[in-house]
Amino acid sequence: MPIRYLEKFTNIAGTSISYTFPLKAYEWESVEPLRTAFLESVGMDFAYDALRGAMSPRGVAAETVRFMIVGADAAAVDTALDDIRGKLLSIGRGKLYTVTAAGVRRWCYARLAGLPDIRVSVPAMRHAPAEVRFQRYSPWFAESITTVGATTLIDTSPKTISVTNAGNIPAKLVAIRFRADGAGGFTNPVLTNVTNGYTFSSTRDAISANSELKVDTEDLSVRWSNDNGVTYADDFVLFTIGALQASFFRLEP
Repeated sequence: MPIRYLEKFTNIAGTSISYTFPLKAYEWESVEPLRTAFLESVGMDFAYDALRGAMSPRGVAAETVRFMIVGADAAAVDTALDDIRGKLLSIGRGKLYTVTAAGVRRWCYARLAGLPDIRVSVPAMRHAPAEVRFQRYSPWFAESITTVGATTLIDTSPKTISVTNAGNIPAKLVAIRFRADGAGGFTNPVLTNVTNGYTFSSTRDAISANSELKVDTEDLSVRWSNDNGVTYADDFVLFTIGALQASFFRLEP
């Protein structure tokens, strides 16, 4: 098995449109900038690092994959070129997948940055090199959603829960669900990560066994349900986050 490589690009649902990159003359290039913040003044050597000890925010990454399109004849190459252009363009924002040397698949949110670059030369009519560029808008995620603490019963206040982020970077995209299981299931809930100080709270109280409060850091939503998540209503007005944090919540690796 080779070192990890860019495997395919699919629509968000991963069910209707998918294009798998050919591995002939294959090459993948990944570039990810970091955003820095510094201040300069007259007579000052170097600069003042405004981020101090914080991790640099990540910029939009660039993923470029190059490969050879090969066909039995010129018409087959034409058909393959139409296929790659049509599928990649129609997906819009989708999922870009890699496969590691151990066979583990990971994905990220990405978008086609330009129609594939195609180069055709007259002597070679049964193959054409292609280059496809993507903009990547997220880190790489595990193929399946990781669920932790699904059966944790909050029977004391406060209650300590151990949650493990098995990745190697902070997990910022998480969904946290409080389910009542009783009329007095929760009152003014507060969640605090004792490892980094991230915290949030709500003044929402449960009113039945089917009451639920759901906080989603990906779409920055706070939603309330009283039918066990069948329908939701916005509940952001009752929600508060810590004064010194940049997002709702995060889990350190």
